Amino acid sequence: MSIIVRSLAAALLALCAAALTPGTARAAQCTGTGVGGAGITLSVTGLTFGAYDPTNVTAAASTTSVTVQCNSTARTLPPISIAINAGDSGSFTARAMDGTGTAAGAVLTYQLYDNSTHSTIWGDGTGGTATVSGGNGTSYTQTFTGYGQVPVSQYTTPGNYADTLTVTMTY
Repeated sequence: MSIIVRSLAAALLALCAAALTPGTARAAQCTGTGVGGAGITLSVTGLTFGAYDPTNVTAAASTTSVTVQCNSTARTLPPISIAINAGDSGSFTARAMDGTGTAAGAVLTYQLYDNSTHSTIWGDGTGGTATVSGGNGTSYTQTFTGYGQVPVSQYTTPGNYADTLTVTMTY
């Protein structure tokens, strides 16, 4: 007997609750108003997988972006590092979205990678994960893409699923 879940919607909310850690000498490159008063704007788009069908032979995929912009007259970004936490599951090896509403109590695992080949988990640099680096002092904005993937064959309760990730930028 096989179970087909047709209305399983999975949405990942990447919130910009950025914790900025300013460097002493480099912070002066980008001053003014913005996140942490450093003249840097950090924006994150949500990662939405849409309807998930566990019988598909390919994993559900979606992308998200993290954009960093310097708002000062210098208009150059200092060297930066962007980390993303493990989410509500607390585990990079088993990131999971929790079911809401009728799916409360159920989970749907997924992963977030820093490359399109899905070879490196975008995390905080621990447990085999990597952070993303940028800011070369010559550009005022940079966008980094995250590649989300929900593995196949997860037979779980139909409904909505969500997770909350925290994006941390260090400069």
